[in-house]
Amino acid sequence: MRSILLALLIIACHEATAAKQGNAADDSSQMNRAVVLAIQQEVYANHLEKRTDVCVGFGNGLAVDEKEIMSTLLRRGLKLRSNEWCNHGPRGFKISIIAPITESAHGTYDLILELADLRSILQKGEHFATLLRRGNYIVKCQDGAEPDLVAYRKTCCPETGNNVP
Repeated sequence: MRSILLALLIIACHEATAAKQGNAADDSSQMNRAVVLAIQQEVYANHLEKRTDVCVGFGNGLAVDEKEIMSTLLRRGLKLRSNEWCNHGPRGFKISIIAPITESAHGTYDLILELADLRSILQKGEHFATLLRRGNYIVKCQDGAEPDLVAYRKTCCPETGNNVP
């Protein structure tokens, strides 16, 4: 009898652990989808979709799958590059996802993105890129549905129509 109870307890613990891991994977996948939507919105808002010198930088400590995110963006026709490409010059524009990404409610993610012009480093001999735009995206991801942009609030930089030269 004890061995049966012990076996049932082990099975129950294993299933609970597997369920927690499955939920963590779902949360990570939803966060990845939220990041993809926010990057797409940033690209389109700044008319960068046809440029080939735009990189994506991921902040330290972000619990996202960078390869999956970049692959999804490329499949959607955006010609984005890795952060390393921009840093090699420095060159181009960089969209940075700033850590941390917070989950304000189940499936609702708050992200901060920045758009910087790295070309100014070479053109003006400066040590830092020109920050063109910074904003807070709130994205809702529900199971089975496409992510939805709930809100965007610009938090930095000049109020000049299209910021990208």
